[in-house]
Amino acid sequence: MVLDPTEVLRTIERKGSSGFLLNYPEEGRRRSIDIMARKGSRLLLIKLAQDRVGKQEVADLKNFSSVMGATPLLLTEEAEDEMAVIREGLVGVSKEGLERILEDDKIPVFKTKGGIFVKVNSERIREERERLGYSIGDLAKYLGVSRKAVYEYERGLSAVSIQIAEKLVGLLGEEVIGDLLSDYKIEPAGDFPSNLLKSKILKIARDSGYSAAELQMTAADVVAAKGEARFIVTIESKNVEQKSAKLKEVTKMRGGLGSKLVLITRTHRFTKDVDGEDVEVLLEEEVDRLKEILNEPSGG
Repeated sequence: MVLDPTEVLRTIERKGSSGFLLNYPEEGRRRSIDIMARKGSRLLLIKLAQDRVGKQEVADLKNFSSVMGATPLLLTEEAEDEMAVIREGLVGVSKEGLERILEDDKIPVFKTKGGIFVKVNSERIREERERLGYSIGDLAKYLGVSRKAVYEYERGLSAVSIQIAEKLVGLLGEEVIGDLLSDYKIEPAGDFPSNLLKSKILKIARDSGYSAAELQMTAADVVAAKGEARFIVTIESKNVEQKSAKLKEVTKMRGGLGSKLVLITRTHRFTKDVDGEDVEVLLEEEVDRLKEILNEPSGG
């Protein structure tokens, strides 16, 4: 079954969250982010994984999320109602799983190439073990595992099998079951500079103390953050037909993030389509001025 982004967006809105579709690159070309949504303070970046998710799509999701503090999700039919999958270091959920997230329900069970596991609440395991007077050795013996394994459970270094999870619940209570998204840490995928201009933008941002990353398959070209300051940098498309579409989509992203937008353009003619207090326009030869913008009091 083909996943319908409009239907997914309706589900998000029906559950009391806000969101919008991203349509750049346009139909027929692969894109890394299909939907940007907000559930309370959590920003969700949703990719509809109709088939294999490419290396660059994964890199975009990781880079965007690590810089902007977002939660990337793959929406995939490989996942089941209450069981997520891990693909390329990203969490994949079903439509029903997405609904659970939007309803603040836990997603504790997940599948990897190595098997099916359960995320546990490491702090609650330690607290309940100590409250009930069990030593680490006692718990290890009860579970049939090593003391080292229990140490890892209590430090959040390891998930557990379904059998171990059932034993933990039986002894310590249901609160020891965790949530896969509660401490979902995303590491950046690294740089894949596609041109010298992007490389220069990244260097300026990082030299100014910002965490910054490059994107390739969405309307933003570089994202940067420092403290509460958030910036999206987009480079004017060389394709005449794509210029307006790219600007429209990156403007939506700026609104969803509450960030400032810097547009790098080749001529002043394109600036007539740009407005907004949080938008700065620079000619390519003026890109060094980006440092001033990033270091303005309202920015950094």
